[in-house]
Amino acid sequence: MKHDGYRTILIIERRKTRAYTRNGFDWTDRYFGLTKAAAHLDCRSAIIDGEVIVQNEQGVSDFNALKSAIRWRPQSLILCAFDLPHLNGKDLRNAQLVERRARLKELVPSEHPFLFSEEFTGDAAAFFQACADHHLEGMISKLGSSKYRSHAAKPCSRRNASPRVPSSSLEPLVTERQKRHWHC
Repeated sequence: MKHDGYRTILIIERRKTRAYTRNGFDWTDRYFGLTKAAAHLDCRSAIIDGEVIVQNEQGVSDFNALKSAIRWRPQSLILCAFDLPHLNGKDLRNAQLVERRARLKELVPSEHPFLFSEEFTGDAAAFFQACADHHLEGMISKLGSSKYRSHAAKPCSRRNASPRVPSSSLEPLVTERQKRHWHC
């Protein structure tokens, strides 16, 4: 599913963590609790791709509350981790998405401030309806064999699409690709 928050890359190295926005801004200080918790993950080094969110009473990401939470309730921030392009000195960008996510699931604890972004396989129409019923932002669709891409992509085609499907429409929209390469 698509979480409504700030796309964030965590870079962990030697028990120190930095947090960067999709545009490359260093938000380590704004995400102090998250970066401190990530520094204690069981790895020598890692790059975790995710979305920083805050949840409402129903457990749904609440973008409108996020800016306030960053400033006034930073302990309520959660990293929804969805990809792992680097782990312990190994570049995983060419590995299949299912392999990267399996490693990510082992690395990221299922407790605050982390949330592993679970995948869904099966009846897409039922999942889409559940997203709409729960007022979720939408869903992201990727092939399990996909490689990690962190650069600006060519315009969407059926071969390179990662469609974003908003809850209000059945028309797929292409998510903006990251404009920066992440190196460790």
